[in-house]
Amino acid sequence: MLATVALASLSFSGPAGLRPTSARANVQMAKSQSMPFMECPPALDGSMAGDVGFDPWGFSTTLTELGGDLKYVREAEITHGRVAMLAAAGFLATDIGLRIPGPVYGAVSSRALEAQFQVPMEAWAQIGISVAISEGIRSQNVFKEDHVPGDHGFDPLGFKAKMKSDEEYKTMQLKEIKNGRLAMLAVAGMFAQQLVTGKGPIEQLF
Repeated sequence: MLATVALASLSFSGPAGLRPTSARANVQMAKSQSMPFMECPPALDGSMAGDVGFDPWGFSTTLTELGGDLKYVREAEITHGRVAMLAAAGFLATDIGLRIPGPVYGAVSSRALEAQFQVPMEAWAQIGISVAISEGIRSQNVFKEDHVPGDHGFDPLGFKAKMKSDEEYKTMQLKEIKNGRLAMLAVAGMFAQQLVTGKGPIEQLF
């Protein structure tokens, strides 16, 4: 008898209009392209090159909720990627023995973690002044409303002018951001490898 009553109570459902509904259930959240099992952050709408909805910690959501601008974050990502690509090339170049002519540079270690402490103070001063000037010039463009992240008009070989369509330009933007991300991981790996083994990336191969 009790079982019958229990089953009857479970099977009963009132009019559909009286059942509580969740607003969230009616919203179909898009899934992340990079991680299909997670929802795509609202701020990552795919308009930027390389945006595949990868933001597992929700940095983009927090940033936009606080009134920040994703364009500034993209500018930082592109800048760090470009520096990392140069650093990766420099890592490999010095590891195979390439040097600027002169006894001062020839005496510097080929291992980056050691070489940074062997650079003369005059050279560090030149580096510091150059970085300060370039960052000062860059900051004048970064905070403009119409600024395109990463575009500072530096194209001495005229690559952009040779592109025949917007699609070709977007393809190059995607290649740059992917190579920059890979370079950041590569440089971090090279530093960790050299810190643990005391050898450069080329030395590790032999």
